[in-house]
Amino acid sequence: MAAPLLVPPVYYEQFQDTPAPSYSTLPLTDEETIEYNPRPGSPTIPQGSYSRQWGRTTLILHDQDESAAMPSYGRNAIINGEVGLGDNENILSVALKLEGRLHLSISDGGRNNTTLVSVHHTLWKTDNPAGKTCPSSMPFSIRFPSSYHDGERSRRLPPSYEVTYHGIPAIVAKCSYSLSLMVTRIRHKRVSFWTSCKTRTVGLNHRPRSRPHRPVLPINSLFSTIKRLPEEWRQIVTEMGTRPGSTISPITCHFFIPSVQTFGLSDTIPFHIQLTGPLESLHTFIPPNSAELSPISSGSKTSFKNPNSHLLHRPAIRVSLARQVLVEVHERKSWRSSTLGEGSVWPVPPSAPVSLDSDSHEVTIDWSGEVRCGEDITSGGFSTGGLVIKDFIVFALTPFNPRTSSLLEIQHAHPIKFVTDPWIDLVHPLDR
Repeated sequence: MAAPLLVPPVYYEQFQDTPAPSYSTLPLTDEETIEYNPRPGSPTIPQGSYSRQWGRTTLILHDQDESAAMPSYGRNAIINGEVGLGDNENILSVALKLEGRLHLSISDGGRNNTTLVSVHHTLWKTDNPAGKTCPSSMPFSIRFPSSYHDGERSRRLPPSYEVTYHGIPAIVAKCSYSLSLMVTRIRHKRVSFWTSCKTRTVGLNHRPRSRPHRPVLPINSLFSTIKRLPEEWRQIVTEMGTRPGSTISPITCHFFIPSVQTFGLSDTIPFHIQLTGPLESLHTFIPPNSAELSPISSGSKTSFKNPNSHLLHRPAIRVSLARQVLVEVHERKSWRSSTLGEGSVWPVPPSAPVSLDSDSHEVTIDWSGEVRCGEDITSGGFSTGGLVIKDFIVFALTPFNPRTSSLLEIQHAHPIKFVTDPWIDLVHPLDR
């Protein structure tokens, strides 16, 4: 007799996107912590509270960083809190409303407003306030939705974001969230139809968290890892061209960045620059009296001076992080770019003496460096209805005298992705 066929359990669609319940490491009043061993490097849930008071009305939001200027919530987070009413007489209803809006405008293209979230939550309601008194304290729990509908398309709820670019045309993009407390009262017990509703609003910071799919290895230099771990580097090859009629050859530019190409906002990104070309071309880019290409003759061999010595004419070797913001309103598109961070670049001396038989002999010179976002950058790139934010690492070379040089300036922007958190490669003792 054949063995019975085992059927897997049924998974209901309504539970597929349900997150795990919130958890606090602090014990309750009837509990005691026997042993506490948190995962190293894992973020802890804030245990403070955010409080806002208007007269005798108080709104308290739990699980918040008390030093933060605004309450912050992650993807699909639960807003836990309570409402306190010092005057709870003649109240008809108490309600909360979670709202999210996306505002986009272009000065010569109009504006567009999209409702991202609109969740109404009634805490208390009565038709007869004279016979029933509203509680003076009411707890509540509201969940942030994970998505919104843009027409027939479902999109992820974007993070809080605001940027304004002046100029022609001016661009404004603002994605904001708020929690409003609405208290409706009757003005007089004898005139129940004469009501008033007071609304108090608190801004919320929606910050969906994510991290890279793998870490950026601590790399000291390209040469120490390129043969042993070639998969850890992404090579970008471009060319520094020449003007028409020029007699010198182009310079080949190799730009190396970590192959993961997804970084936390606080990550330091290492990079390496390698230029290869005839000595004459490199002399055009870097003057002969610079430390990188000023040889000390020793027979047919050539060594290089100390790379930390003073450079009389340093070319512009620049690596930076850039953000492009594209706004579309009524089929009118406009975009602007801004700098997220500037990199530090330093020369790398050659590992062996270089033989220079003639100006046509190809020479290789190297620089290393690192770059990271400024501390004021709080969100990575994202795309939502009418708003696209992309990030790039930009590699730029400018010859010594760009107006008269036979070499042309180059600028190459390579797309990367920023996420809120860095990778934390720490193993819990129970996972070993």
